[in-house]
This record gives sequence, C-alpha cells and structure tokens, in this order.
Amino acid sequence: MESSKVLIPLFFVFALTGAWMISGSWGGITYVYTGDGDRRLPAAIGKGMDFSELKGDALFMASQKRVIEEMKLKYDGSSVGVELGHFLTRGHNGQKQFACKKFSKLILKFVAVGTAESGESPVMEVEANCEIGLTANTIAPIWIPIDQLRNEKPANMEYKLNEPRPLDFRFDHIGSSWPKTWSLMSVNLFSEKTGEFLSINKKEIQSLRETPVELNW
Repeated sequence: MESSKVLIPLFFVFALTGAWMISGSWGGITYVYTGDGDRRLPAAIGKGMDFSELKGDALFMASQKRVIEEMKLKYDGSSVGVELGHFLTRGHNGQKQFACKKFSKLILKFVAVGTAESGESPVMEVEANCEIGLTANTIAPIWIPIDQLRNEKPANMEYKLNEPRPLDFRFDHIGSSWPKTWSLMSVNLFSEKTGEFLSINKKEIQSLRETPVELNW
C-alpha cells in the first residue's frame, strides 16, 4: 500500500507534464508542443535553414538566398507549382519562429517575356497565404492553373481562386491575347500584423540563380 500511494501522485505529475511537453515529428523534424494553441516549435532543425541567430544584413541576405536557391517548379497536369525555400528566424518574443509564422502573406510577381502593350510589359501578380509545406524545409507551393487562366478572356483584371488554396491574381497591361511566357520578377513575404517584409527583386533573383524562373503557357 505504501508504494501505491507514491505511484499515483507520480502518474498524475507525468500526465499533467505530458499535456504541455509532448514531442512529435513532422517532415523529419522534431517539434515540442507546448500546449499554447496550435504552436509547433522546432526542437531541432538543419543549420542550413536556421537563421535565428542572425541579424540585420546577414539575416536579410541569408533569408533571400534560402528562399530563391531552394525554389523549384512543380508540374501537375496543366498546373505549375512554385515552391520556395523556407527558413527559421526569431520572433518578437525572442523565440525561434518559422518564416511562415512571421510573414502571413507572399506575393509572386511575373512579367511577360517578348511582348508589350502600349510599351508596357504585361504583369501577373499572385498573392497567397504563407504556409509551411509538407516538410518545414519549404513553403507550400503556389499552384497556378494555367489552362483555367488561359480560358479566361485576356484583360486587366483581378481573379480569385479558393481551391485547392486561396489565391488572388492581378493582371495589368494585358493585350488581346495571353502571353506565352512569364518570368519571375520579384518575391515578397510580408506580415499583415507588423508590416515586416522580405523583398527579393529581379536583380537579386538573377544573382542567386543560374537560370531564370519562367512559366510557359
């Protein structure tokens, strides 16, 4: 009876502790669930994407390099997915934080290649929520439904999609036909809450990649 009196309190201690110190794995990375909402904090992560100790220009340049050098184009039928590199930074509370937790939105800006309307190159902007991909190494791909867009009448317009992921498209300087090739001009990640942003322009993209990022329609 003496031992049972000891074991019962210990059981409840571990049960209560486990409620806010449960560890798990996702995408090959171990996380600790602290019980604070749906927060997933990385307990261990590759050094190649952990910039939480960097500041100023060093953080800015490392983040740009990670986003662009890890960028990939994915193909699924008539849709093209643009997948960006993801990274770990530090939040306002001093704790490690994923980029897609710090930046709520991202915008990809493309310009048409080899065509112009009244001296202006056609522009396509795609805005989406910044979401972590299947692994923490990437931002979830932005899928551009080429056939669906191409079936729309060419025009300066805003176009919204809700599935499989909410996307907002903006088209400017569009002529009588859709351009056949779009080249990536810039990538912007920003926080709607704090106004913080990470901007990567055409020159910076070119310096980080050997070949341009182009979508063929």
